[in-house]
Amino acid sequence: MKRTIAALLAALPLLAHAGSWFQIETGAGYAFTKDLGDGVWYQEGAPHSETLNTKAYLAGFTGQLVERVPYDLTWHLDYVYFGSQRASCTCVTDAQYNAVTHIASVPGYIPFSSSGHIQGVSLTFEPGYAWHGLRFSVEAGPWVFWDTWHVRRIDPAQPGVDDISHRTRAQLGWVVGARIESGNSSLSYRYYNEPQDWSNGYPGIANGTHILMFVHRF
Repeated sequence: MKRTIAALLAALPLLAHAGSWFQIETGAGYAFTKDLGDGVWYQEGAPHSETLNTKAYLAGFTGQLVERVPYDLTWHLDYVYFGSQRASCTCVTDAQYNAVTHIASVPGYIPFSSSGHIQGVSLTFEPGYAWHGLRFSVEAGPWVFWDTWHVRRIDPAQPGVDDISHRTRAQLGWVVGARIESGNSSLSYRYYNEPQDWSNGYPGIANGTHILMFVHRF
């Protein structure tokens, strides 16, 4: 028993040190997504609606790689989720719509109803600078994301409901951001790049997402 206690006491400095390079972090905030523009899942010249600003959540791990006061370098491995995005339109065919003038040659007659969300895992590296109790930093890195986007279309010329959804699969993008940190809490801004694969049946609606989030480290 004494040996066990002694071993635990001896390990405390190592655990304390480990806490600086491996910690849990969680976050919540809002996502502001850019669409692919007029003519992709909506037409400005036809009745349409979009919901692209949604809640966002984060959970992951972080730690400090280098510390040379007042400078340091940390890493973040995070899972991020934002949704639910929606779009609907009473559209016409591409041949009947001018995406430059936003004018349809005939009234809209094909209803589209779309919804989805995005989730992914990012790995970023973050150099920081401490100043008067605050830490200022920037970060960048890759992220692998899954874009789920379901579309239902009713074409009067072809009775029945068509499923023309984007096929969900792993895609590669990148993340850049900045944050202000006080203690274990920070206000984080990140931009998530979401390149759409047009060979994947149909694209999703997202072209990039800005996320403002409150993050806490444990």
